[in-house]
Amino acid sequence: MSVIVKILSAARPSAVRQKFQREEVDVTNYELIVILRINDSLESNKEKARSILQKYGVTFNSEDHWGTRRLAYMIDGEKDGCYLNWNIQAPPDAVQKVITEYRLNGDILRYLFVKVKKKKVA
Repeated sequence: MSVIVKILSAARPSAVRQKFQREEVDVTNYELIVILRINDSLESNKEKARSILQKYGVTFNSEDHWGTRRLAYMIDGEKDGCYLNWNIQAPPDAVQKVITEYRLNGDILRYLFVKVKKKKVA
């Protein structure tokens, strides 16, 4: 009986270590700009864009709503758009999943993920 307990206790720490190693996820800092269509459901569209990010484990560092601005050129017949600027942290695979969902949403006119480089310390 004591032999079995020793074998299980010897095997258990490595299994726990493997579990922690799998949970470690490298996150990257991004700046995300989203341009939304201006319509009656603008506030719900903002929440949809935000909930898509949260669904894939994105954390928000800062938010800045730039408001309504004139577009440089017409996009889907729209002259104006609502601009959102978010600084986020996301796992690398989450960005592609978010882009896929943003493409399917007709109220999101444009989006741009920019990878923020780490500052060098002297």
